[in-house]
Amino acid sequence: MMTVFDLDKLAPVVFLKMTDRPDVVKFDPGLGRIYVACYSGAIAVFHQDDPDRHRKLEDFRVQHAVHSLGRRSKSASRLHARTGEKWRTRRANGGL
Repeated sequence: MMTVFDLDKLAPVVFLKMTDRPDVVKFDPGLGRIYVACYSGAIAVFHQDDPDRHRKLEDFRVQHAVHSLGRRSKSASRLHARTGEKWRTRRANGGL
């Protein structure tokens, strides 16, 4: 489970169910997306509708042992995930 916190109020905003063994969390403020790399073999994708509302978009299946996420630049439309010794690429808007 992932918890989104309001740091001004020091209180949780929402609790989001996700796949097993989350490892790395990245927030993309441009798209309003939260990406969570899970060691169990998925990238959990959530959308921030507004600061108090979040929803799960999908668990995107990837190779077991995802432990890094990144984008080359703020304008890049691809999310890169490191799985073991290889990097996998996915468009940040959902396509491959």
